[in-house]
Amino acid sequence: MEKITSLPDFFAIKNTYWSPNQLWDRYISWLNLHNNDEEKIQWIVGNFYYSYNNITKEVGYSSNLPEGCTLISLKEWEELEKSEKPLFRKLAFKGFEKSHLGIECRGEVFSINKIYNKYGNWTVNSKPKLCSSDGYHYCNKLKDINHFYKFSKKENVFGIIEILGAYSEDEIKGVTSSFKILRLLTEQEVISYTKDSDLDCSELLKLELDPEYKTQFEFNKKVKEAVKIKLEEYSKNELEIEKEKTSKMAKSMRLDLIRRFQMQYPHTQIGGSVGLFLHGVKLDRFAHRINDFDIITPYYTKFENLHGDGLENIEIIENSSEGRSGNDFKECITIKGIKADIRIDNTQKYDIIEFEGFKYKVSVLEAIWAAKLRYNNHKHISDLKEAMGIL
Repeated sequence: MEKITSLPDFFAIKNTYWSPNQLWDRYISWLNLHNNDEEKIQWIVGNFYYSYNNITKEVGYSSNLPEGCTLISLKEWEELEKSEKPLFRKLAFKGFEKSHLGIECRGEVFSINKIYNKYGNWTVNSKPKLCSSDGYHYCNKLKDINHFYKFSKKENVFGIIEILGAYSEDEIKGVTSSFKILRLLTEQEVISYTKDSDLDCSELLKLELDPEYKTQFEFNKKVKEAVKIKLEEYSKNELEIEKEKTSKMAKSMRLDLIRRFQMQYPHTQIGGSVGLFLHGVKLDRFAHRINDFDIITPYYTKFENLHGDGLENIEIIENSSEGRSGNDFKECITIKGIKADIRIDNTQKYDIIEFEGFKYKVSVLEAIWAAKLRYNNHKHISDLKEAMGIL
């Protein structure tokens, strides 16, 4: 078998239930560490797996490799790890200046598809140093190049490069001992890529090499732009109506009482209907005066009247637990005529939500919906249906 000197674009690793391959675990560990934007995932064990330009797919249980696919071994993988080259293709952005000689960077003239090497005072273990003459500098995100090559300057051009040698990086820039320019970006691409601030070299690689991914990416971008235009077209009158509706609901929710209550008892959090409203859920019944509060406290609290300098003294009355809502609320009080069910739970998570200048402690949204599902009465089921758009 011919010796592999670089990782093929299209390769396979044999891995079966009855004969696990250590290389497969090594590959997935590497992939999860360097190449996946999402959380680490569990890969299903199969017969052959292969990767094409960082896109990992399952072949299934066929005993035949796809055409043009190279089977690699653990030994070959380890030899490649020792080399200076990146294991997988890595693309990045680099800025240049136009001149009568072509495109330049720091006085050196560059050409498309030509490999450039620089050997500074570094070793394989130390790698080239940033902000030094050890190598060629680049950025993983196009927007970061603006720190060094201004987009507004007409003489500047920007290219997609492939990293071919050892490299070092920080949050903004990188440096490599070897690279080549794949192509220059058009003016429209520069505008497009800089608008998408999250586009990095990993995303760029998928766009450059996977036509289906690029089609989906362009579609998603058009949808986002269309939504943005629609939002901008949203009339001032409609916004005012929505603002007035929210203000009326806030009064119906009696947020003034909850604000006073949390000022005096900052360890408490609010759930139920008030919690939904503060999370941005606006049900039709919120236009009417609220009947009760759901309050969660991490420990038993003896609630006293609400008071404050220059503020109305608000009486709190302890009630029996007979009128409480749901079987997990153990106490019940009355705040200015409104029943408040109290639940003691030191594990309940909450969000800090600011509304009209005050930061409320609000039970997380999923906990509020989960409670409605548990209680399963007409009001709570109606709330769920309305929120889902069923009603």
